Amino acid sequence: MITSIASKMRAALWGAALISFGYLSCFILLPSAGWAQQNPSLGFNPARLANGGQRRGRGCGMFLEARASGAENSLVLYPLLLKTGPFNPGRQNSLDAAWKSDCGLILPRHGLRFAASYRGELHMRANRDSLDILWLIGQKRDLPTGRVFKVDLKSRGFSAFGVEVSKGIGFGSLLPGFCAGLTARYLQGEMIQEGKISGQLIPTGKKSYRFDLFTDYVYDRNLLYERQETIPGSGAGYSFDLGLGYSSPSKRLRGEILFRDLGGRIFWKDTPYTTAWATSKTKEYDSQGYQIYRPTIQGYEGYKNFNQKIPLKTDLLLSCQLGPFTLIPSVSLIEAAEKPILWLDLNYQIGKNYTLYTGYNLNYQAFSLGAACGSRLSLAISMSDIDLSATRLIGLSLLLRYP
Repeated sequence: MITSIASKMRAALWGAALISFGYLSCFILLPSAGWAQQNPSLGFNPARLANGGQRRGRGCGMFLEARASGAENSLVLYPLLLKTGPFNPGRQNSLDAAWKSDCGLILPRHGLRFAASYRGELHMRANRDSLDILWLIGQKRDLPTGRVFKVDLKSRGFSAFGVEVSKGIGFGSLLPGFCAGLTARYLQGEMIQEGKISGQLIPTGKKSYRFDLFTDYVYDRNLLYERQETIPGSGAGYSFDLGLGYSSPSKRLRGEILFRDLGGRIFWKDTPYTTAWATSKTKEYDSQGYQIYRPTIQGYEGYKNFNQKIPLKTDLLLSCQLGPFTLIPSVSLIEAAEKPILWLDLNYQIGKNYTLYTGYNLNYQAFSLGAACGSRLSLAISMSDIDLSATRLIGLSLLLRYP
């Protein structure tokens, strides 16, 4: 359990970052860099495809964008995973990771965007006792004999391939400056990790322990214990994004609201599950005399159909342009996260083709830096600390567009 949970967390953060190369978006189709923002939690607002927010003189264009982000108690999880740095978990700890890469076509004249995508999310919650014992056993430290560790771990995550279509419309003279957009997407599920494990673990010696844990767990691959000949299920689903935007007559003041993954669901068929008690009736030890986690399972394991809800996200953004500077405060509300994510960004435009980005996150005291060359290329990075064992947020981004 210790190494498998750790490897899954590490894969969520670093595998997502390597696959997706970054986690900022919404640079697509922008007439200037004034709309670009550093908040790595924001999604693409289809309202920007409308004539109220875009130049429509260009023909068909191709794009590739990728983004990945890990935040919250990546604080505690980095030393847990990498076995370096200080380990100071809080009373409640969490990890929120997300990644998405898109490629496709844009038809500005028609306000359309077509994309193929790969995306995923992982949200984990753990109390202090859970992380304490994970760290102690993972590093094979001497255990505090007799102490009762109350384990409480929850996970909610998925990854999926998909296709999506976005359409933006302007309201013209009816509502000057207002625009709206809709994205509809189909998802083909790849991986699922959703469930909980709770109970208690009591050290019986410096290198041994007994435990009594309950799990209710749906998965593509069992990370809690080795289950023989597990066949992953298949999933298919959908979600919708609804975006609204307003631009003042001078174009210097703009606002947006975006609802992401409205009604989002993935319907999994014949996916593996376990509802059971895991106990330490049978014990094994390694060459150093340290107990190996090999649970005895009493309960049910099998296959079932499962309806997984995709967490709803709400993005709010305001853009105010003052000469070459653009100030962009934004907030992201994520249903599966514990608190709003707040960013304050400042962009500086150099001539007509170059823009420098900087931003500050109020939740994790993180900074972001980036640059763009017109609307064809942008690159940015967000971190709260250059030391990976101490950083509370990390985000990377890449966007390519032609022509």
